[in-house]
Amino acid sequence: MVLAAVTALSLGACAEGEETNKKPVNPNAPDYSDSTLQMDFYGYSPPTDGTYNLDGQTFTTGEDYRTPERYKEYMDCGMTILLAQSSGAYKAGDVWETSDAKKVLDAAYEAGLKKVILVDYRIQNLSRTDGTIIGEDKQFETQDELDDYIKECMQPYIDHPALYGMQLVDEPRYTMFESIRDVYQSLRRVAPDLFVQCNLYPLDTDRSSLTFYPPTDSGDVFDRYEAYVEQYIDTVGMDYVMLDSYPMMANGIKAQHIRGMQIVSEICAERKLKFFLVCQTCEILRGGSPYLRAVEEADMYWQTNLALGLGASQISYFTYWNKQANSTQGEQFVDGTAIMTRNGTKTALYYALQDIHQEIQKLAPTILNFTYSSSTYATKAPTNYTTSHLSSALKGELEYVTDIQVDKESVFVSELKDETKNHTMYMVMNLINPVFADGSNTKQTSVLTFDPRFSHAAVFANGERTDVDLENGTLSFTLDPGEAQFVIPY
Repeated sequence: MVLAAVTALSLGACAEGEETNKKPVNPNAPDYSDSTLQMDFYGYSPPTDGTYNLDGQTFTTGEDYRTPERYKEYMDCGMTILLAQSSGAYKAGDVWETSDAKKVLDAAYEAGLKKVILVDYRIQNLSRTDGTIIGEDKQFETQDELDDYIKECMQPYIDHPALYGMQLVDEPRYTMFESIRDVYQSLRRVAPDLFVQCNLYPLDTDRSSLTFYPPTDSGDVFDRYEAYVEQYIDTVGMDYVMLDSYPMMANGIKAQHIRGMQIVSEICAERKLKFFLVCQTCEILRGGSPYLRAVEEADMYWQTNLALGLGASQISYFTYWNKQANSTQGEQFVDGTAIMTRNGTKTALYYALQDIHQEIQKLAPTILNFTYSSSTYATKAPTNYTTSHLSSALKGELEYVTDIQVDKESVFVSELKDETKNHTMYMVMNLINPVFADGSNTKQTSVLTFDPRFSHAAVFANGERTDVDLENGTLSFTLDPGEAQFVIPY
């Protein structure tokens, strides 16, 4: 990825060249040299047992990939957490010593991967229930009875040194929130340090998606999605919201992608909750027709930069390995378009994400001290490549940016705050769909004018920091589609 250009609009612009996360020379410059914060990354569909399914028929590559070597390879891509899913699930009737769960936990631990999110289908299935599971005529009469059941389920593996978390139902309907709460609270009582994963449904407007959201007086889909997220938080009580949203559609970028993320980011900021995002790393057919397109390096910058700019503090990917379950009438995952192929070969995405993760980890000690505040965009008409995915995006107020100019299409600018050190960060991103990247036709130059109290800025590009002088508070950015820079004026 070509480094984006940043220009201080002054003939005497001073680039002090501060190394990322090192103590700056200027005493007024933002200083995060004491921060050790790092980002967590992981992929859905981890290394498999070599089997995959198509229309109910099982095939095999003849190799079991659930080995320490494969988990080291996974970590070498920058992944820090393993989501075991079906490859390491614990099921009713399993004998611990011969179980897939033990095989995966042991192999991951041997590889040095000590943060494994397990799925125990007996526990996960409880969280799929509509309504509470505790009370008269329910599955459990009391909390204590549920706790005893959870303890019994977890007894074989609760003390395993690689166990980090438990996966509950994925993309729940609002009717499941009470059962998720019951299981989550029981897990917290039984294993207080256990991370509990539950990933919410994204914002969408098709009829089937609306069944996931509670009704509202207005009936407006955005109100209903906001109510969905708020009701989940109020009912379940986790300290984060996790969302999956896959924007790279076969026919363009998903129209509701940015608005959905803005809704969740704003709610998390107001409630002081963490925001986690699942990004798209595969091509999917639905009913044999293109649904999600294959993604490349620029698409991953587009997704991860937007996530960081909207305050995400954990990023995961759908999928790492090619997904095992496939249906020609339902969803079919195109082999060779994920991070790893079905037979365990690295794709170009593996190397792209390896680089992206290294760059984000350079930025992490700084940006993870900031929380989302607001976001907006500026447009230079006519637009050909950014119209649809900004059709429902919100335009908020930025505290210290007084003007935004862009030479073509639309530039997205978000604001993040560090209330402890009293710094404000801005992300500036070229929102053009990377599939249309075409040299100078899609390279974008934008100019931000900052409040006159600022005369300098720390600029982060691909994880590297440069401190520059400003003239009249202005700073210029030249970015390819999907590229972004992060700026702290001071």
